Amino acid sequence: RNLNPLPANLGEVLRRYPKVVLPEMNLGQLALLLRGKFLVDVQSVTKVEGMAFLADEVEGIIDAALDGTLGDKEIDKAKFARLAAATIETEATGVGANA
Repeated sequence: RNLNPLPANLGEVLRRYPKVVLPEMNLGQLALLLRGKFLVDVQSVTKVEGMAFLADEVEGIIDAALDGTLGDKEIDKAKFARLAAATIETEATGVGANA
C-alpha cells in the first residue's frame, strides 16, 4: 500500500495517542516526515539488515515502549555499516571481511 498521499486525518489520529512507535525497515525517513508534518513525538525503531522485523521483535519494541525503556533507538546501524563494508571488500577482492 502506498503512503503518499498520507491520509488527511493522520495528524489527528496520531495526536490521540500518548506514544507513537514506528518500526521502520530503513533509516527513519517516515518518522522524520511524521514529526515534521504533524508535530508529534514519534519514537522510531529502525532496522537496516535487509530482513523484515520478526513478530517477536515487534512485540519487544511494543513492550519496551509501554514500560518506558524504548527511547529513540535504532536496531544496529553499526552492524549494517560493517556488513556493507564486508560486502564491498568481498566484491573487490573476492575475500570476505569479518563482519
